[in-house]
Amino acid sequence: MATQPIMLVEEAETAIHDLELTKKKIKTAFQNADDTIKDMDNFLEQVTWIHGSPSELKTELRAPTNDQDKLKSDMENSKADMAEFLKKYDPTNQVQKVTAKALEEANTKRGRLVDKIAKLDDVVDSLKAEYSGLKAKNLELKRGTKEGENILPRH
Repeated sequence: MATQPIMLVEEAETAIHDLELTKKKIKTAFQNADDTIKDMDNFLEQVTWIHGSPSELKTELRAPTNDQDKLKSDMENSKADMAEFLKKYDPTNQVQKVTAKALEEANTKRGRLVDKIAKLDDVVDSLKAEYSGLKAKNLELKRGTKEGENILPRH
């Protein structure tokens, strides 16, 4: 019977140890999340610094060649930073996959719209042809009545 309390104490110590490990893992996860948020904030700050506001960007684009070369270099660095960021935070390329899927859907919808527009153009063309035919027939009827012909039957 003396072994049972010892086993309970050992189980309690193991449970406490497991809880402490879990607590450390949670702290590490929170720290990693904080680091990720800081990295993202830094990245956004760099993008804002490189590109600036739209009016600043327009001014830089009109700047002399040296400034344009610097801007081009900064933009290439920004692309490299973005690639590094995606590699770090999107290792499975979900952003690229979602973007490709959205682009494919947009192209599909665009294709459908082009088809619908073509059908509408066909309808408009046939209506124009029908209108031209009716207009010609109306003109013919008007000419016939002017010349004294009685084209329409009387009842």
